[in-house]
Amino acid sequence: MGSISNFTLKSSHYDQKNKLDSLELLRFLGAMAVVIFHYNKITGTTHDDVLFPFYDNLKWFYIHGGSFVEAFFLISGFTFFYIYGDQIQLGKIGFKKFFCKRIVRLYPLYWYATILTLGTALVTYLIFGCVMSGIGGSLRILSIIPSVLGVNMVLWPTAYPFLGPAWTLGIEMLCYVIFYTEMKYVKSIVLQIICEIALIATAAIIICCNINIPIFNTNVARGVYCFF
Repeated sequence: MGSISNFTLKSSHYDQKNKLDSLELLRFLGAMAVVIFHYNKITGTTHDDVLFPFYDNLKWFYIHGGSFVEAFFLISGFTFFYIYGDQIQLGKIGFKKFFCKRIVRLYPLYWYATILTLGTALVTYLIFGCVMSGIGGSLRILSIIPSVLGVNMVLWPTAYPFLGPAWTLGIEMLCYVIFYTEMKYVKSIVLQIICEIALIATAAIIICCNINIPIFNTNVARGVYCFF
């Protein structure tokens, strides 16, 4: 019986690992779709430029690949509730450890890419007299300072961080704060469901009414709606 029990536990762990591996595969495919969607940033043309490589085959991704951003928020939400929900509720992981892990995972690469992009932009400006197309934020102090934390579009709805494609980072971190707070202080499953319905409903209203003020704006709402 012990062998059967161990086999069952191992099989269950294997199935769970496979489920998360499948999500990581979906995340990778989504990332490729977003990369293709941003190809027009290289050319400075529209998303439906028929001169793009393999346009006939990749047309949908060139035009609609950006919709996979919502998929990233969905996957993040599922993964965090799946992995951290019980750990936070049972006190196995505290605020400091939870956010240190998030910062170490996300920010070093983000800072490296931002510095690399800033350097490239300065070089192109000095050589050609213009900043390369499609970066996102402009060479202004008000853009660069919030870009340190990637919170531009949380604070200013239409202001991309200097590393434009990383605009979701600040929104993702905001979702983590809301998620941790809910898991830590809302113990009842019923109340959790009510909280999540309220978050989703609020996000839907913001999107439908096209509200764009600091924190309560359509880009933040996209992330919150999908995450929860």
